[in-house]
Amino acid sequence: MILITLITFTLVTTSTSELMQTNSSQGLMRARALAEASVAEQYATVMNEGVTKANQVLLPYVDTFAASSQDAASSPIVPSSSYSSVLAQLNSVVTTTTAITAPESMGTSSGKLVFQNFRVDLGSFSKAGQTYYVDYVLNGQGKSLKFVRNITTSGTLRLILGRTYLNQYVLLADDGGFNRGNCTTKNGKTYCEGGGYFGTGSTFDGPVHFNRNLALAGTPVFQYGLTVASPTTYMWDCQAKAWAVTAAQTTDCTKPDYGGYGQQHVTDTVDLPKNAFSQGRAALGGDPQKTGALTNSEICLATGQKSNCTPATGVYVPSSGSTVTGGIFIQGDAKDVQLSVEGTNQVYTIVDAAGVTTVIKVNATANTTTIKKGNGQPSVLQGVPNGQLYANGSIQSLRGPARRGQLANPAPSTPDSTVVPPAIAEQTQLNVASSGDIRIQGDLTYEKNPNQNPDAKNVLGIISGQGQVLVGQGAPNDVYVMGSILAGADGKGLKVEGIDNGAANYGYRGKVHLLGSLAEATDQLRGVGSVTGALVKGYDDDFKYDKRFLNGGVVPPYFPATTKFGVTAFIPQQRTWEEQ
Repeated sequence: MILITLITFTLVTTSTSELMQTNSSQGLMRARALAEASVAEQYATVMNEGVTKANQVLLPYVDTFAASSQDAASSPIVPSSSYSSVLAQLNSVVTTTTAITAPESMGTSSGKLVFQNFRVDLGSFSKAGQTYYVDYVLNGQGKSLKFVRNITTSGTLRLILGRTYLNQYVLLADDGGFNRGNCTTKNGKTYCEGGGYFGTGSTFDGPVHFNRNLALAGTPVFQYGLTVASPTTYMWDCQAKAWAVTAAQTTDCTKPDYGGYGQQHVTDTVDLPKNAFSQGRAALGGDPQKTGALTNSEICLATGQKSNCTPATGVYVPSSGSTVTGGIFIQGDAKDVQLSVEGTNQVYTIVDAAGVTTVIKVNATANTTTIKKGNGQPSVLQGVPNGQLYANGSIQSLRGPARRGQLANPAPSTPDSTVVPPAIAEQTQLNVASSGDIRIQGDLTYEKNPNQNPDAKNVLGIISGQGQVLVGQGAPNDVYVMGSILAGADGKGLKVEGIDNGAANYGYRGKVHLLGSLAEATDQLRGVGSVTGALVKGYDDDFKYDKRFLNGGVVPPYFPATTKFGVTAFIPQQRTWEEQ
């Protein structure tokens, strides 16, 4: 519904010509206001009905493709011969006309919406899916007495078809982490007690999605907008001094910055994997499509032990003869995993549960892997690991090299490489996973920053199969992490260790500077503060999106995708505005 407000004002005139000129000005203003109202109503149609109906129109094509044996990296999901049919359906099922009559016979307006130029982005083809675009044109005409004004605006609707890799969101959570208390109803509105929210200081430079249970306060920033699968969110209401249950974009004192995209309530939830067995099997050189629990037999066979053994604690690089056949497999807990760069080599320094240190140097140029265990002699294998490191236990410390001095104050979002040495070499594509917790105890950065080098190849994944990914108590202030983080088991996520221990002396630690993505089952506590002020304890979120991740452009090895093949329509982007 569009509300047209006519402003009454007093005119002081001294001649008939002035009165006629003033009336003409008023008539043109009313005609323009009516034309703008029609365009606004049609734009609202595109944002709401258009997005929903686009999903419905394209879903049959997606379902048909998913049932086939075709590969989305090479075959189009929507055949080009069907483009005209897609446009005809969109223009048929979406309300494409509108009419408005102003009160007191002050004028009328009409509007028309047309979808056109449905097309595919050929550069978006990947195993996960494809991106399509459709343009829209909005025409509004306002009439007041003899005066007529026309407004035309156009824009584009982006549609992603296929599976979505879980690193395509800067933040993805099943549960937003709000701890709801008692709720009451007042004047038809519901207010709740509770805590656990995203507030002032939280910045997200990429797509953000929550399935449910999200609370917002203050002015968090979602530069690519926010999607929520639940019909409502919780927003702090200063007048009520409680959390309002609402589908609105803002409240009296909660005013998120949505980057012009808004908060959208969608229907589809995004499911997360509950374990990392697939990644464990990949590290052994097995079939990652098999998602059942690892067996002693397959661990023993892949690591060169007897088939009926109890796997021995240690670090293994599965091989056949002198050739690498898998990734890096750690049986039992890893006390420490340090990633570093030596020349062009990727270096792994791993301390296993027995206290034995294994150093693995991967030379991608020479295609060799050198392994030195404890005080033993180095051995050289042909080939390099497949990019999957897996601990069949927890990783008690994951870190890069120690810092070489102090950061600037305040700490920049992009690390100073002279202070924060890289952990991931320029050619390294690595996924670090474990069956239990992973504790980040130091910076984890790339040799080549993708925000400064869009063609950078280095990438890191961090997956806790059934535990938390923790920012450890030994981590530095303003910790830097570059990569895709995933903790999908029920109730798990990215948590600051010890933040919920009231007895711990835990002051403000700066920010978690994440360049990449975070997918978690339940958003965890990372900082403590008031709903109207800054944090006093723990870390703020400074999450920046690695633009290479969009549409599956770059993905860490063996990083999972959504199980559902579907359609995602994004809020339309206006391109032009013309008035006549």
